Amino acid sequence: MPLLESMACGAACVISNDPALVELAAGCAVQVSATDIEALGEALMLLWRDPALRERYGAAGRVRAEAYAFPLWAERIFALYRRELAAASGSRSAV
Repeated sequence: MPLLESMACGAACVISNDPALVELAAGCAVQVSATDIEALGEALMLLWRDPALRERYGAAGRVRAEAYAFPLWAERIFALYRRELAAASGSRSAV
């Protein structure tokens, strides 16, 4: 959630190369190796020194985070529950 919250606020983000974060960010954050302290420092300095790059990452992150807005997320979860309940009801009547 912290990555989504930051992107939703328009903050340029730096993430580790953890697959879940890479997938969630989808190119909307600067990615560094989780164990490379120098790369982390370089990424932070890059964003600090380049306002246009910060703005681009911030804007892209805002758009990416919209796909995870609560109403959309809740509808997807409820649709999944409805499908699973329908499938479970169908399997009971066949038993």
